Amino acid sequence: MNRKTFILIFSSLLIFLNQISSQVPFLQREIGSEFNRGMELFNKEKYPAAIRLLDSFINSDDNSNLINVADAEYYSAVASLKLFNADAEYRMVTYISAHPESPRINDSRLLLGDYFYQTKNYRKAVSYYESVNRQELKGDKLTEYFFRLGYSLYIKGDQSRALLMFSEIKDIDTEYTPPAVYYFSQIAYEQKMYQTAMEGFMRLKDDETFGNIVPFYIVQILYLRKDYDGILTMAPDLLKSAGKVRSIELYRFIGDAYYYKENYKEALTYLEKYSAGAKASGREDKYQLAYCYYKTGEIDKAIKLFLEIGVRNDLISQNIWNVLGDCYIQKGDKKRAQFAFGEASKMNFDKKIREESLFNYAKLTYETGYSPFGEAIAAFEEYIENYPGSERIQEVYDYLVATYMQIRNYKAALASLDKISNKDARLQEAYQRVAFFRGLELFKNMEIDASIDMFDKSLKYQKYNMSL
Repeated sequence: MNRKTFILIFSSLLIFLNQISSQVPFLQREIGSEFNRGMELFNKEKYPAAIRLLDSFINSDDNSNLINVADAEYYSAVASLKLFNADAEYRMVTYISAHPESPRINDSRLLLGDYFYQTKNYRKAVSYYESVNRQELKGDKLTEYFFRLGYSLYIKGDQSRALLMFSEIKDIDTEYTPPAVYYFSQIAYEQKMYQTAMEGFMRLKDDETFGNIVPFYIVQILYLRKDYDGILTMAPDLLKSAGKVRSIELYRFIGDAYYYKENYKEALTYLEKYSAGAKASGREDKYQLAYCYYKTGEIDKAIKLFLEIGVRNDLISQNIWNVLGDCYIQKGDKKRAQFAFGEASKMNFDKKIREESLFNYAKLTYETGYSPFGEAIAAFEEYIENYPGSERIQEVYDYLVATYMQIRNYKAALASLDKISNKDARLQEAYQRVAFFRGLELFKNMEIDASIDMFDKSLKYQKYNMSL
């Protein structure tokens, strides 16, 4: 046999042996290796290749290992969820339906919840999370579950139930505790439970993640509580790290704090910055700024801004008219001042402002003579009727008597003076004069007895010299 013939025979023998080894036993080993290799790839997080091998194993006609098939279905579904594949939910739901008694059902529902949480489909996330038996969850899985369900409920708008989820982990030491405390406090803030919110935010002041955020919430709560000292302690330092939007908000808080502490000069600095940066300022914000101009002596700016605010039938308008009255007095414009005080006196929102404005209106009406004396008399009489116990009452009577003297209505003047039980020296002198002139009127009218009575009343205060 030559060498060439030997090689030919040996090659044929190898082909024959290979064909023998390729029968059924080899096929079974190959099928089994698909599952094993698929699991190996899954554990190495090579999910696309793992899915191909596991699916191939599942679809094999010769496979009868039901346990391995169930495992392959589960892990291929898990791999699909990890990859966020379009068929991921279908795969896992199919697995749950096909194997209702599987010990992995709870994990499967949790994985579906995580999948939709991560894809920000919080409605579905809540649906799957709520189907999970939380009693089977332990350690980190349980705390993660409470946080993710709580957050999903919060985004979905169910704040009350979200609050309950966050409360489960906000007082234990886990990686989810700080965010749980933050969102718990955020919900408490939104539901106006400010004390609860404050306690939570204070816990996070030094937190690495939330330490730069919570001080702004704390300042907002201090503002709502009208804790102006607290605002002035914390807010100015926040301006160093605040962005444009938050800075504008802080200008308002700081300006308000100084305003209500009556430090109008400092308030003006911040309220001007707020006005310049805010997209729109409310009437109250503009009023505060105008009032600061008024209190710091910038009267022209105050008048201009008060007039820009405009007037309505409300408390701010009553304040505007009253302050405008004083602004016009400082400018020497008594006519406009009289009008402004008159408008403020017609409003009943603040009784103290109404009283002050009515007094100033009546006084200016008398002093300027822009209106008939009858208007001054009516204003003084209205004041006396509404504020009989006022500390200004004697002064009002004095003006009223002087007004009557101007129009020589001595009878009415005397009636007003008789209502004053304790007359000071000025009113006693006025009484002497009014009684005398009233006596002269009666004498001219031949009412002799009545005139004598008036002269007697005048003589009661004869210690005053009276020139006719």
